[in-house]
Amino acid sequence: MRTTGRISLLVATAIFYVILASSFEYTVKGNIGTSKHDGKKAYLMLYDTNRLIDSATVINGSFIIKGQASQPAYARVDVDREYANLIISKGETEIDVINLHTPVSGDSLNIALKDYLTKVFTLNGIARDYRTYLKGQNLSADSLSKIKNEMFSHLQQVLLNYSKSVIYANMHNPVGHAALNMFGTNSTPENWMEIYGCLSPYLLSLNFTNMWNAKIKKSIAMSKGAMFADIKGKTVDGKDARLSDYVGKGKYVLVDFWASWCGPCREEATNTLKPLYEKYGTNPRFEILGIAMWDDPKRSIQAIRSEGYEWSHIIDAGMTPMDEYGFDGIPMIILFDPEGRIIAKDIRGADISLSVEQALK
Repeated sequence: MRTTGRISLLVATAIFYVILASSFEYTVKGNIGTSKHDGKKAYLMLYDTNRLIDSATVINGSFIIKGQASQPAYARVDVDREYANLIISKGETEIDVINLHTPVSGDSLNIALKDYLTKVFTLNGIARDYRTYLKGQNLSADSLSKIKNEMFSHLQQVLLNYSKSVIYANMHNPVGHAALNMFGTNSTPENWMEIYGCLSPYLLSLNFTNMWNAKIKKSIAMSKGAMFADIKGKTVDGKDARLSDYVGKGKYVLVDFWASWCGPCREEATNTLKPLYEKYGTNPRFEILGIAMWDDPKRSIQAIRSEGYEWSHIIDAGMTPMDEYGFDGIPMIILFDPEGRIIAKDIRGADISLSVEQALK
């Protein structure tokens, strides 16, 4: 027994010294360029665990965070509502939390992250500018929706292809982690499963990878033909309510998972759901149901009333719908058949109207 204890102590000591030898010192510098945030905290967080690593106070428009780490990691610094992404790595890294939201200088990993994120932000800027341009055009709601969907689908595919190339080139470092996060949250289940089988042990070990893979599996399980999963919430009047109060009761039910703070949700409700309700609201074979999730119930009710959403609603559903149906963004619109099976999922714009029209033929 003593020998075993002695060996265990030696092993533990050896592990300690290996970790100590591999650890490194890092410095993160941020120059905000204004005293607006003086006195506020700059928080250094790990992306994969959402764990707070360290913090520093902003003084005279700048801050410095110093520490030790055992391995490079994808992280972010938050200052009030501003942020910057970076790699915690050996030596000094300077970040821009106001304009670029990326490293400005640092080691090769941080420069690679800067290059990747700059291109991603450029694509996002193109999408944003194009959305603004389209709003100024005299187009019908259906035409506007079709053009936007085609353009954004193209930009998303460009983003996925670029992110995939960065993942393959950085399978064993945090730049690959950053690209995998971006790829996963913008991919289809088919895209994800294709790349998942090629990931390195490092990327497979990430919490994000395991969480996202579980979500994708749930999304695949809850695809066309699957029976609905029940959701709990409240009515606008404060009474208990469930999805099963509406779905599987002999009607086609169009369910809109949304939130009051979600601009695209409210745009879809105004441009698509309102006209659908005006056209089919009295049809005994059809019903629209809004499920407000990830939202303050008071704000949900305020939006329902101010926007004139006259269809049925469940509010205060929390995050459960995302877990049950395997999605990560809203609006998420699903059409259920009279028995409660999914016949269309993640539909937008003209596809919503088309799906309903085909179902009610």
